[in-house]
Amino acid sequence: MDLGPDRDHIIQTWNLDIGVKERTRKQCTWEKPEQGDHALNTDGTLVGGLGGWSAVIRDHEGGVLHARAGKSRYKSIAMIELEGLNQGVRLAREKGITRLKAQTDSTNVVSFMNQNSTPPWQAYHMLQSL
Repeated sequence: MDLGPDRDHIIQTWNLDIGVKERTRKQCTWEKPEQGDHALNTDGTLVGGLGGWSAVIRDHEGGVLHARAGKSRYKSIAMIELEGLNQGVRLAREKGITRLKAQTDSTNVVSFMNQNSTPPWQAYHMLQSL
């Protein structure tokens, strides 16, 4: 819960001993792919136990060529983000797109793909299909 500008006053007045984690903002930018290539933008969300993913394929000028979205059965944002990537790659294959640059804001997915961290066992089938 964000207590806003009165947070410190409330904590002191009520003598609360709570850990406060400040939100950090990350600047994300979209990079156009080179001519002849396509960009795959994926995202996932998990709110109130309900998850969903989206995948958008764009041309070198940023125009949307194909899009797909769906609900997820997973309860982990990392798995939902990975599902979005998996579905986006599947969509590209269905449309005959072979030159694809995947872009995601998920540090978990990037880490899984670069093999910098061990993914959950449920992710192996999706990682193998990529």
